[in-house]
Amino acid sequence: MFVENHITMKKILFIAFCLISISIYSQQEIFQNSWVKFSKDSIINSSLEKSLNAFLIEANKANFENQYINEEHYKKYEYFFQQFEKYSNSNYYKDSLFFKPQLLKSFSYDKKEFYITLQFVGVDDKKPFVRKILEFKAIPKEDYYQFFCLFEENIKHWKSDKKGGVTFHYTDTYNEKKAIRFVKFNEELERLTKKKSPIYHYYKCKDTQEALSIFGIKYSYRRANSDYGFGLSDEYGNFITGINSEDYLHDHVHSFFGKIYENKETWREFEEGIAIYYGGNWGVHLSELKTVLRNELKSNPNFDFLSEFKKARKSKRYDGKHLYNRIINAVFAELIIKKHGFDAAIEVLHCGNNGEQIYTQLDNKLGINEKNFLSYTLRRHNLLLIFSQL
Repeated sequence: MFVENHITMKKILFIAFCLISISIYSQQEIFQNSWVKFSKDSIINSSLEKSLNAFLIEANKANFENQYINEEHYKKYEYFFQQFEKYSNSNYYKDSLFFKPQLLKSFSYDKKEFYITLQFVGVDDKKPFVRKILEFKAIPKEDYYQFFCLFEENIKHWKSDKKGGVTFHYTDTYNEKKAIRFVKFNEELERLTKKKSPIYHYYKCKDTQEALSIFGIKYSYRRANSDYGFGLSDEYGNFITGINSEDYLHDHVHSFFGKIYENKETWREFEEGIAIYYGGNWGVHLSELKTVLRNELKSNPNFDFLSEFKKARKSKRYDGKHLYNRIINAVFAELIIKKHGFDAAIEVLHCGNNGEQIYTQLDNKLGINEKNFLSYTLRRHNLLLIFSQL
């Protein structure tokens, strides 16, 4: 009898916990100051608040199949809508409801469609911590509102120029020579892969913040003050860059390969090597990056390059950006392409999602395997000499 009652009590507690969780999520209401409302019209204000709150509840659970989003619009601007996913969660504070939505601004030109600015803020030791600030549009449909990304509106006054099969979009300056270089590289990738390029529109943004802003992402703490580049492509032929250049070849390799080798067993680290070979890394050419390894070898002749190679994304960094593992992969990519051609490098690329066959492939192409990795690079071939000559 006691066991039965104990089990029944556990069931009751579990159900109660689920109900409390559901209740908490449903109560993630939007903070509004007395002087900042969605609309002065109380009916519109209530409808907007109800619709947005319902959307946020679903988005927080990563559910974007709901009436508050246009399905086709979501597919086109998935990157923007993903910014709402699990917005309340903080891994650092171990609190799934740490961040709360707060209305910063809402205005309308016609009292029908509204432009909304929302921030997600948490409080730690009485100090506010802003996670994101997002701007978007609310458009009425039946008795509720749907929410839209502002990408198209934000770029409607941009200038454009078409070169080959690519249209370049920009705000101020435009370097035609760099644009032509990108187009030629794009055509070269088509020739080498025997695949049609997935890129038709190149958006040249001055920096990461401008690239985020055209989506409506006005602030993101992970990107704040970032001097890293930005590259993003989608299924509609758009390539958005944030390096203030018309020839972002590095991320174009990722975009190109990501589309034509989708769902194939390719190793990201060797793909990085190919991308660095063709387009450098964070604006630094491979010839300069070889100097990093060359200097490392000079200062530490016993440096374990094999260990760094195995660490992948956890390997040592130079200048906080350049992973030793990826520089080594870039050198191998260069050796393979120059010795055996592009197709051979693609064979190595398909060495498994986690590089399971990388040493087999390197052995076939360069005679390098896990057992002779150090002796090959440091003694037989003299890594210092290879890096200085290539």
